[in-house]
Amino acid sequence: MKPETKPETTVTSVLLISGPKRVRITDGKLFVNDSEYEPPITTGAEGTAPKKFDPETEGWKMVRAFYNSVISKPYENVVVLTGAGTSKPSGGKTMNEFWQEHFPEEEKAKNDAFFDLISFPIPENDKDKNIEELLSQARNATRVLKARADEVIAKVDNIQKSVVAACTISLSGASSHLKFLNKITSKKLKHSRVKVFTLNYDTLFEQAAAEGNFIVINGFSFTSPSHFNGVYFDYDIVVRDDARVNPIENFVKKVFHLYKPHGSINWIKDGTRILAEDIKMASADPVMIYPNSSKYESGYDQPFFEMMSRFQAALRQRNSLLICIGFSFGDKHFRSVITEAIKTNPGLFLIIVAPNFASKAEFTDLQSLAQQQNNIMLVSETFDTFTDHYPFAEAYSHDDNE
Repeated sequence: MKPETKPETTVTSVLLISGPKRVRITDGKLFVNDSEYEPPITTGAEGTAPKKFDPETEGWKMVRAFYNSVISKPYENVVVLTGAGTSKPSGGKTMNEFWQEHFPEEEKAKNDAFFDLISFPIPENDKDKNIEELLSQARNATRVLKARADEVIAKVDNIQKSVVAACTISLSGASSHLKFLNKITSKKLKHSRVKVFTLNYDTLFEQAAAEGNFIVINGFSFTSPSHFNGVYFDYDIVVRDDARVNPIENFVKKVFHLYKPHGSINWIKDGTRILAEDIKMASADPVMIYPNSSKYESGYDQPFFEMMSRFQAALRQRNSLLICIGFSFGDKHFRSVITEAIKTNPGLFLIIVAPNFASKAEFTDLQSLAQQQNNIMLVSETFDTFTDHYPFAEAYSHDDNE
């Protein structure tokens, strides 16, 4: 009897998908547009062996050259949307990590009893472990529970407090936030200011801006206490020189817009006003849309509605670049807005930066769309590696407003 042979396992790593262009590595071989890449024949220096061809090195070289050529185009509008993936290297947590923290495997019996109490289906796999759905169900359960409602409320409060604590993090020395800001703002000053939308509650971008001497236009007043009013997003910073001959406004460098559609750990409510406090400290009761399935409805409240309206308006502009980085596309509201914009605005180019995107269900539809349209790109990079290879427009670092 012949020994049973195991089926061969194919290992594929997709590095990039954009229109007809596709770069992947399968079983150690580099494929470009589904054809195996044939490296050019090289000869080493006299007396040395030729340099060995490395498929992964060559593949990433191609990918980075390709997305650099796209990013380097003179877009009039640059929009960035960031999620938990940009905070993770600095100590931030994902929703999966919050689940494991509050519902560890070793306490299964206790967890199942709580799930049963709030009528939440007992998770059978990681996909079912949705902290947002659970929090929503728990809140709904408190409306019908009587004797044990306080127990559920305490559990929800505990989870929410842990979210705030986990987002009270400081910028680390190895953080890519400042480097990223320096690069994305190196553009012609006559074009619109870069708009950074972050779904994170932490203040890492604010801390990076302070370290790099940036001016942040974030919807809050320049007075103390700083209060929110959407009109401030329409302001800009210029240098007025009465002695100059050229009457054109001299726009100040290192200015960008920052929007936080889900709120921030340092925002508080003071009567009818929203105030911003110290960026390195969490407020006692921060103004945030906590993880839950009703985030869409909460988004109609201020200041969240203002932020979302600005995001939608930014995606309608012509000659625009949208970079989604560290965003899992699990937020249905933002996902639908982005998908609609990329289908209806031919002047919008979308770059999605997500490690191992090809193996994640959230990106399946986007991969198909990227192969049908030429204005979508998916890149399997992390925030740190993408920032390292993001092109710095040296020519605009001393922009003269031309």
